[in-house]
Amino acid sequence: MKYILSLLCLLACIQVDAARSKLNYKAWSKKQVDLVVFSFDRPMQLYAFLESLETYVSNPHQIHVIYRCTDKQFSKGYDKVFKRFAYVQGHKQGKKPQKDFKKLVKKYVLNKKSHSPYIMFAVDDIIITDKIDLVECTKALDYYHAWFFSLRLGKNITKNTMAVTQTFEPVHTGVPNGKDLKKNMFTWRFDDPSATGSWDYPNSTDLTIYRKKDLKRFIKKADYTNPNIFESVWHMHWQPRNKKGLCYNVSKCVNMPLNVVNPHWQSANVNISTWELLDKFFNGYKIDIGKFYQIDNYAPHMPYEPTFIPIDQKPALIKNGTKAPPAADHQANNPTSAWIQEQLNKLD
Repeated sequence: MKYILSLLCLLACIQVDAARSKLNYKAWSKKQVDLVVFSFDRPMQLYAFLESLETYVSNPHQIHVIYRCTDKQFSKGYDKVFKRFAYVQGHKQGKKPQKDFKKLVKKYVLNKKSHSPYIMFAVDDIIITDKIDLVECTKALDYYHAWFFSLRLGKNITKNTMAVTQTFEPVHTGVPNGKDLKKNMFTWRFDDPSATGSWDYPNSTDLTIYRKKDLKRFIKKADYTNPNIFESVWHMHWQPRNKKGLCYNVSKCVNMPLNVVNPHWQSANVNISTWELLDKFFNGYKIDIGKFYQIDNYAPHMPYEPTFIPIDQKPALIKNGTKAPPAADHQANNPTSAWIQEQLNKLD
């Protein structure tokens, strides 16, 4: 009888610990950030983005990819991506993508199964270039009462390379008047006359953190059928009353426009076709994200030429001739590692 009582006490303790752990996870996840990524015929570029996310970013909550394919071969490429990043939830658009895009955005931005009150969008040609703790960002977002926390901006961003159609000719913007904050952060106002170019662009799908409650009405009421129209309508017709922005002193990502996948939306690009990249991907190669570690980009979009390495090779993380911590070493101390395992367990 004594052993049975001891066993019952042990089981009760385990249940209490499990309940406490669940509560702690729920409380912590309310500081984390959900991510919705848009991708179109770019499995290799999406792979590079997700690898950089996994390497550098701590404390994402749910990661969703809304993707579109024009051919079965691209679909096979995405299957390869999601096999590697099994904790990422992929959502393939149907034969009429203009009909289902808004439904998918609403479902996964305003996801009832998520505990996170924050959302961040990304496109598949972004590469993250340095370590980011998203909880540090959300704490600052609320403490300083800002509209967003941008990871694509920093005081190194002094030019705009997308202002002149179909060229990368840099247009000088400078850094707006603002204020330096603790933890290497910077704040400014969008309505300041010194804020131009990317500094006067409060609604962005390029790795920028928002509160879901601030976007809820736009997500539900606006008309949009693809990511380009989504961002354009958001920027043109849904300007925020809150004019304060936040970022780090140095940007944490860069857009690499290697190609254009929307024939109705032309912009500057390096002109490497999606089919060429897909062929390299199927032949066992990936983009070396290590080339961009702590890179000093002067604009959010840069015409960088990618380097390709075998897909099972670790990125050569190098800056100024000195090796940075390899991805595996970083992940060993990264809270995201435990999060990844938890997401994988849910899929079992």
